[in-house]
Amino acid sequence: MKLIFIHGHIPQGYEALELKKRWTDALKIGLSRSGLSLPLDKNDIIFSYYGQELGALATSANWALEQTVKESNISLRTETRIIHDFLLEVARNAGLDIELIASRNEIPLIHRSYLNWTWVRLLLETLDKHAVWSQLSIRRMTYEIYCYLSNPVFRDAVHDVVLNQMDREPAVIVSHGLGSIVAYHALLKNPQLHISRHFSLGNPMGLQAVSAYSEPIRFASSLKGDWINYYDHRDPIALNEISGADRQTESQICNHGGTYTRTENHHDVGGYLKNQLIAGEIYDALTHSTPHSSSNHIQHLKFWAIIS
Repeated sequence: MKLIFIHGHIPQGYEALELKKRWTDALKIGLSRSGLSLPLDKNDIIFSYYGQELGALATSANWALEQTVKESNISLRTETRIIHDFLLEVARNAGLDIELIASRNEIPLIHRSYLNWTWVRLLLETLDKHAVWSQLSIRRMTYEIYCYLSNPVFRDAVHDVVLNQMDREPAVIVSHGLGSIVAYHALLKNPQLHISRHFSLGNPMGLQAVSAYSEPIRFASSLKGDWINYYDHRDPIALNEISGADRQTESQICNHGGTYTRTENHHDVGGYLKNQLIAGEIYDALTHSTPHSSSNHIQHLKFWAIIS
């Protein structure tokens, strides 16, 4: 059986093996707090790395964001609104006073538009100064989410890498950040998969700017059990619940908001995986054949983790 990591946004310079170790070690720490160990052999852990696709975006993220917004002034491309709305929502979640920011920079309401690069750039720069992102770049994350949601060629390229690591054996998915969006869309399009439970951590699909491109949120037929969504109340990328249910089964989205991360950057997936409660829930999913099975009916499952 296998544990498969599939990342979302990653700091520049990190390679697959390094990330695989980082995520595995974080989960082990979370498990150790309950006296548990990872119920998988290290040779059964696979890291599905699409860093090359993200790397191509990273080299031009600053320039591309500016050009995308400025060109939308001419073409009036409505999907460019994702950039502005994502930044605005994250800024509000981070506790920034939008009215104060605008007044100090003399930007009237009529000019606070997704078509105005001066305003969008101000949101970017303010978030960079205010939030503790560690090695996370809000510019790169914004551009990655924009490209994934608006560019079907890029989205399909990401899906190809992710799905090449999957087969039809039972699996548990743990997704983080952009990886939660990737997981959601990949599972919808691949009913042949058999996912017993899906854990999403720091999931931005609760943001209106993102959910507008995923609505109505529905269950993939490949997801056989519940979708468990954990979000830290101090994580501005994932401050909101996600909603949806499968009317044909008992599956549902279970939202759990709380204080889960001890890291300075509360969106850091390591903070989520080191949490005793979250790690324990993942362990239970890995060691039981179905989410609702009894403890005497255990099956060693694959573990698919989508991370950022």
